[in-house]
Amino acid sequence: MIKQLAFGAALSAFAFGAQAEFEDTKYNWYIDPMVFYSIADDDRGPDIEDGAGARIIFGKRFNQHWSLEAGFVGDQLANDAGDDLSRAGLTVDLRYDLSDGGLTPFILAGGGILADRTDGQDGENNTVLNVGLGLLWQFHRNGTAIRSEVRAKQINEENDDFLDLDIGVGIHIPLDPESTVAATKPIVAPVSTDDDQDGVPNEADRCPQTPPSTRVDAVGCKIADTLTIRGLNFARNSAELTLGGPQLEQLLVALKRYPDMRILIAGHTDSRSTEAYNQTLSEKRAGGVKAWLVERGVAAGRVETTGFGESRPIADNSTAEGRAQNRRVEVHILR
Repeated sequence: MIKQLAFGAALSAFAFGAQAEFEDTKYNWYIDPMVFYSIADDDRGPDIEDGAGARIIFGKRFNQHWSLEAGFVGDQLANDAGDDLSRAGLTVDLRYDLSDGGLTPFILAGGGILADRTDGQDGENNTVLNVGLGLLWQFHRNGTAIRSEVRAKQINEENDDFLDLDIGVGIHIPLDPESTVAATKPIVAPVSTDDDQDGVPNEADRCPQTPPSTRVDAVGCKIADTLTIRGLNFARNSAELTLGGPQLEQLLVALKRYPDMRILIAGHTDSRSTEAYNQTLSEKRAGGVKAWLVERGVAAGRVETTGFGESRPIADNSTAEGRAQNRRVEVHILR
């Protein structure tokens, strides 16, 4: 009874969180073959023992967090008193990834139908509800990963409810890797002008009158007027600034000392995730740094923000060290 109450509470909490709207992002298909060990509910009686099974999951990923999965499952519980209890059926689950990267924890919930077979005879079609916790460990850049999970499934059998537990492991195989999709994108040459001939087009140039031969950064300002802030910590996949770092504190002191100074905060990301997602995240993180300064007394009108997403890397995105350098926030002195 206690296990059933816990199951219901977890399912209700998940359903409430699943009301968030899906973002318009690139779709991804995948297939996850798995094997699992099934722990039988004690209420089934002393003759029913644990068993094993297999599950093959076909999934569609809607965005960085949400996926819909259809699973074909079959398992067998040992029966000391006679024929084993065999079950097979179909489940449909909604999966929510808590992060996006090398290690990705997730939760899932859903339901379906399981048909059982005992004593050599076909039995009933039983409804099943399940919730689960799991982890994806990505070991290839195309998204292939090891998938492990623990799944609680509540099964209604002849008006009796049983709560079994599956512990499984398998492989997560993307069917349309992002690298393949990205390679097919057409290359469109931009049309632009550069009045001060510094290599930065007018629409992106924040310092449009730099003298000839001046070394400028990505937004057309002198290199000496640019500061890359190190030591910033953000919540994963979020614009929430959790640690400012000493360089940001020094910037705050300078802004208070020189009240006429105006700055531009530019956010950058590495190349993981989609281009649209990275663009949005870089803009939000630049805004998060601005919010940090404004909360400490800097006038909002003195701080502009922009985001470049993954478009201006300064290191190799194929290495962890390079991606760490590309995930940065730059401060440009406008005057």
